[in-house]
Amino acid sequence: MLDIVLVDDHKLVRDGIKGILERGSEFRVVGEAESGADAVNLCKKTQPHIALMDIGLPGMNGIEATTELLRHCPTVKVIILSMYDDENSVVSAIRSGARAFVLKKASSTNCSTRCERWLAAAPT
Repeated sequence: MLDIVLVDDHKLVRDGIKGILERGSEFRVVGEAESGADAVNLCKKTQPHIALMDIGLPGMNGIEATTELLRHCPTVKVIILSMYDDENSVVSAIRSGARAFVLKKASSTNCSTRCERWLAAAPT
């Protein structure tokens, strides 16, 4: 089972993603954060396998939060979730240390499958 921290400033989005991920037995949501700073602190405490990070967060955005999170928790795999599919967003996410970029418009099956496949193939 893979431990996941969800990071999005909209509770409805976090609830929806949590419901999708917890349908099966592959994922367990161990915490939720609504800001980048909260995400960094939560990941320090919980040391999840994956942080699903929204790109558009108040204060410290998802790109900045990813950089900071990985400074403190280098084993956490960050997957950026975004409604933006422009080149700058994708490149900024990867440069910050994110291992994957998933559009929010992806289907729930597609998102879960990508998380599983990516984590299985990703070097630690």
